[in-house]
Amino acid sequence: YNVDKLVMSYSLESKSFISQVKSALYEYRYDIVHFNNGLHGKHLSVNRYKKYLIKILKFLKRRSAKIIVADITEVLNGEHTQPCDEWSPIVEQRNNAIYDICRRFNLPLSRLFEVSLRLKDNRSASDGFHFTPEGYEKLAEAVISNLEKIIVTPREDNIGFSTGDCEIVSSVERLKDIGFSLYEKAAVKAVRHGGGFRVE
Repeated sequence: YNVDKLVMSYSLESKSFISQVKSALYEYRYDIVHFNNGLHGKHLSVNRYKKYLIKILKFLKRRSAKIIVADITEVLNGEHTQPCDEWSPIVEQRNNAIYDICRRFNLPLSRLFEVSLRLKDNRSASDGFHFTPEGYEKLAEAVISNLEKIIVTPREDNIGFSTGDCEIVSSVERLKDIGFSLYEKAAVKAVRHGGGFRVE
């Protein structure tokens, strides 16, 4: 079983973003893709953001069995005491666009914004965008919960299913000291619970 991630700092309309996503999905068809992009491309209007989001989600749908879309986490001011005046309207507009798209295309939603509202004490000291390791752990738990709801039952012909789960868990144990990103933690724990799927 493959658990992959693709992380980059490009907006939805960036040619580099589109090229890398297409390259990552060229060889494999994933059973589940957990997708989020919203805090890049500040210059995009909400209409352009929505247009490009629909475009990439349609591509992902052609290359994977299921998609789960994550909304955008809260951005705080420099003191981490209040929502950021500059970013909050953008986050709200883009999240509303995400909710509308999920309703229109019947896509499951990973509600990370609500979780982030409870994590004001788990923010990175450097900015109002990122989180502490403890904050990412709580976001990962939310992702795990959302993934578990849509995990598919492995097919009988899924080669290596009887041992693959153990191998993945074993590799996680060996790498615990290094640490995992939000999606790696979520994906591996979900595999541990349900087995047999690919997740981005």
